Amino acid sequence: MARGIEAACWGSATKDGEVRQSKAGNDFGIVNIAVSEGKTDEAGKEVSTYLKILLFSGLAHEAANIKKGDRVYCEGSLGAELWTGAIDGKPRLDLSIRAFKFERTQIGKQRPRRENGHEIPASSFAGAEPREKPRIQGRDDFGDAIPF
Repeated sequence: MARGIEAACWGSATKDGEVRQSKAGNDFGIVNIAVSEGKTDEAGKEVSTYLKILLFSGLAHEAANIKKGDRVYCEGSLGAELWTGAIDGKPRLDLSIRAFKFERTQIGKQRPRRENGHEIPASSFAGAEPREKPRIQGRDDFGDAIPF
């Protein structure tokens, strides 16, 4: 079965997920996410792409569990909708993914810290200074910047 353009991404929820009901009485979920492009603009602000994730049938109620800042992973069909802004009249483009796989992940900010194979509660390392990297004998001082 053809699904159009398939997309997969990790992102952070920009607001709490919500579950709505269609006119036909079917539940569907909406989760808005920001996907970092891994670069910054001239002002030093991180560049992100914003997507609307649409969840249907069995996945719809997953949206209720998503809170702002949660990291999520989704796979689905990519869609785009062009519309005109009501205030400024400029054309806008909304990107959406109609998900067939969606899950909250522990990748990123919510990832628990581990030491020696054991999870450490967040309260025990909040505000703690990072440990100094071990120095390798004979490789500590390279002098100049990389010459190429």
